[in-house]
Amino acid sequence: MKKLKLSLTLILLAHIGFTQNDSLYSEIRNFLSDEKYAEANTLIGQELKHAKSDHKAILLMFKSKIQALEKNEEEALNTLNLVIELDSIQDSNLVSAYFSRYSLYANLGKLEKALDDALWLARKEPENPNYSVNLTYLFGLLKDYKRCFEVCDSNIRKFPTEALFYNNFCYFLNQYGDYEYAIKMANKGLKHVVNLQHKGYLINNRGYANFKLGNDYKAIQDFNKALKIQPTNTYALMYRSTYYFKKGKTKKGCQDLVEAKSLGVKVDNLLESKCR
Repeated sequence: MKKLKLSLTLILLAHIGFTQNDSLYSEIRNFLSDEKYAEANTLIGQELKHAKSDHKAILLMFKSKIQALEKNEEEALNTLNLVIELDSIQDSNLVSAYFSRYSLYANLGKLEKALDDALWLARKEPENPNYSVNLTYLFGLLKDYKRCFEVCDSNIRKFPTEALFYNNFCYFLNQYGDYEYAIKMANKGLKHVVNLQHKGYLINNRGYANFKLGNDYKAIQDFNKALKIQPTNTYALMYRSTYYFKKGKTKKGCQDLVEAKSLGVKVDNLLESKCR
């Protein structure tokens, strides 16, 4: 499975709706792009002395962005809390603050708190599928599979071409152990999904289900197809290495592990036990 880094990435600047003070916000954004955080903070601090309502909210969200970039996540959370507590700010800025706080909570592994914000976002903007995708991901990570599958199922009916619902449904069905239904869901998704990369994720998840069911030939075909679409798919590399070790093809299995390690996967123990 390709985890939902889109939904777990802090993308504050894309959410902020600029109205007045555009030139000021552009200057701050330029400082952030150039990693001139001290200069940005100085400018923000000066403006916050007299800022009100939405202008204050936007400045505080910039501040939280800098704190997150500097790995001061708890400070960033506190700053976002200040935004959420402000009176009379536009819905777009409130949604930005909730989404940014959700992202921080999720990245910090505070899944229950992330879930609270994800639920708020899904209720606030029910026509935005990304917020419901976040719910399926969190419910799955928390092993609340019933709610995960319910949200996936209802949103697939509502957004039949949204790839990530199929992908999460398939992945967490595998985690739940319902491999046959995971294959069915992957095949259904492949009929609707247009994006080639997302097709690769579904094919890989289908391959894992086939592997667990003992359909080795279908499994290796799927792993190879997924890696042809996206050679850096670390899940496919790990799954295929498991297949190779099962078949006694140690050299090929180790090659996949080495490739996965080069892409950031922690496989030292496996390399030590399988490839000495």
